[in-house]
Amino acid sequence: MISCNTAVILAGGESSRMPFNKEFVKDGEVYLVHKTIEKLNKLFEEVIVVTNNPTHYEKSNCIVLQDEIRGKGPLAGLSVALKKSKSDYMYLTAVDMPNISKLFIEFLLSLEEGYDVYSTENNSFVEPFHSVYHKNCLQAISESKSLFSLIKSVKSKIIDLNKLDIGINATKLFFNINNVSDLNTFNRSVEVQITKLLNDEVIEVNDLVVQEYPITLYVNNQKLVTILCTPENIDDLVIGYLNSEGIIDVITDVTSINIQSNRVDIKLSKEVKIKSKEKILYTACGVGTEYHDKLDQIVINTMNIDIQCSPNKIYELTKYLAQESELFKTTGGVHSALYQFDDKLILMEDIGRNNAVDKIIGNIMRNKGSFDGMLVVSGRLSSDMVLKCILANILIVISRSAPTSLAIKLAEKHGITLIGFARNKKMNIYSNRFRIKGLK
Repeated sequence: MISCNTAVILAGGESSRMPFNKEFVKDGEVYLVHKTIEKLNKLFEEVIVVTNNPTHYEKSNCIVLQDEIRGKGPLAGLSVALKKSKSDYMYLTAVDMPNISKLFIEFLLSLEEGYDVYSTENNSFVEPFHSVYHKNCLQAISESKSLFSLIKSVKSKIIDLNKLDIGINATKLFFNINNVSDLNTFNRSVEVQITKLLNDEVIEVNDLVVQEYPITLYVNNQKLVTILCTPENIDDLVIGYLNSEGIIDVITDVTSINIQSNRVDIKLSKEVKIKSKEKILYTACGVGTEYHDKLDQIVINTMNIDIQCSPNKIYELTKYLAQESELFKTTGGVHSALYQFDDKLILMEDIGRNNAVDKIIGNIMRNKGSFDGMLVVSGRLSSDMVLKCILANILIVISRSAPTSLAIKLAEKHGITLIGFARNKKMNIYSNRFRIKGLK
């Protein structure tokens, strides 16, 4: 095993493709680099940050260094860190790489010693970050022009990521925030801790899910509606929505849009009569749901209900849904939902995934069936889907696709077991894993 007790974050770049220094990118209310330091402190004895802004780290638990040589890019940062690090090996990442994988770090450090660099190859591209470097590299740094040339000039072990089967998402791991477009992509996602089942192996990892964000629209100080969306291009969303609702006809009808956190105040150049829509407009196909204005009004205690299911049963149900959805196989234009309780199966299809679930709930109610079962859906698990299951008291909700951030929060709060990407002997468990047999 590699004896590596030091992690290094290179933060001394010029951020030339960003309108501001990358060190000041925030993840929620906290600076991203500060969160990265906190994560690395749990995995390494010391964390070094190489920066030109040392005061930015005065309250952080890290060692702050500055480049000794200007104009040499990441090599200069690597050089000063190697000289000062306690251990001979150090793990290298960058300030604009938000995704730290404990699983991947543990894999790297499990390799045998004997190389100067341990790096990875992703689709024939050598990745210089999320790599391990030895102090032996110091001599070669002075003769190298980049991290890539350094890796080529020393004794390096390059691992092909595409041949690894340890549950690593390479796109996520090596995502970096180079420009405003990347920053918008980062802001649309939220990191959550999940349980991943990979064949028979249970892995605890952090994963990214799309952020579902509530905004409430006020038109001329009159409340209109609450919309759940992704938190970018909100001004475009607001204008498009107002036009679709017939509230505005041309852009000049709007005199101002003021976005403050979850509230959007719109001033119009004309008087309009606003009929407040006491509902939440959900992400799914623009469909509104009438029953609640505030999610927190729903209080259902399902944590103590003892229902369990085996992973094999979940795989069996997701396979059955894929095979038996006849209308989807014929047209490719519908969503499917499957409900299993006791020895009974109910399969419904519709052009809207919410409609398919409503059909199942209606069928159970009409026939006085049991809600102590499992729901499997073909599409994304957003908050509206979870909300339906909370109200119907369906406790295990499964999809072959992904959940949203708000769906996970709702499921955690109300005792729903939420499972995504369930297929081919793999699944991600996002909340209340105690209902899965074999897991505590």
